[in-house]
Amino acid sequence: MKSHEELLEEFKFVNDAVQFLKRILMIFSFDKNEIKVCFNGGKDATVVLYLTHFALQSLKSPQKIKCMNFVEKQPFPEAEKFIEQVNEKLQLDITHLQDGFQKGLTQQVEQNNLKAAIMGTRRDDPHGKLLDRISVTDGNYPSLLRINPILDWTYCQVWIFIREFNLPFCDLYKQGYSYLGCQTKTQKNPLLEEGQYPWQLKDEHEQASRSDFLISQRVDKDFQN
Repeated sequence: MKSHEELLEEFKFVNDAVQFLKRILMIFSFDKNEIKVCFNGGKDATVVLYLTHFALQSLKSPQKIKCMNFVEKQPFPEAEKFIEQVNEKLQLDITHLQDGFQKGLTQQVEQNNLKAAIMGTRRDDPHGKLLDRISVTDGNYPSLLRINPILDWTYCQVWIFIREFNLPFCDLYKQGYSYLGCQTKTQKNPLLEEGQYPWQLKDEHEQASRSDFLISQRVDKDFQN
């Protein structure tokens, strides 16, 4: 079995993200509530959480990771269970926010001095194409830095990191999901064949677990025809 250091040497994209987060964590402090990780139990959120964990380890920092969980209106019980399992393993400090992303973020900025949020956004995500690795919130959101350490990762790279570094992940991914959100807006990926796992999908097929994905695909096709 390869050591942690050997894995970081082999997978340069992982090491690059860890080094990026080390620089961020030398500026913003968990102890002062200046920065938190967005963690909802999904694969991308799990990836940035563990990258943050590795960055703190490399810095030899005793800080406890603080997280925000923006609770879905109808969350998957499996996702909630996984969050608690990771919480117990890494000894996190998680704030569960029930009033949606915008209200929850505003509360954290106004009441807790939050200046930056580490997020699992990637280019393939809705609204991800126009972001930078460090982006300032816009629109009606409170002023905050969005830290996007895996912005330029592919779907396949996410699973390479999870599987090569032996990270835990939510059981729903073994049940045919490739994306996790609210129960009413998430479905098993219809592009997965019998016996296939989501890490065997092509990058462009990830979003088919979103219930609105196939509808939008059909609309685009109809429009083009």
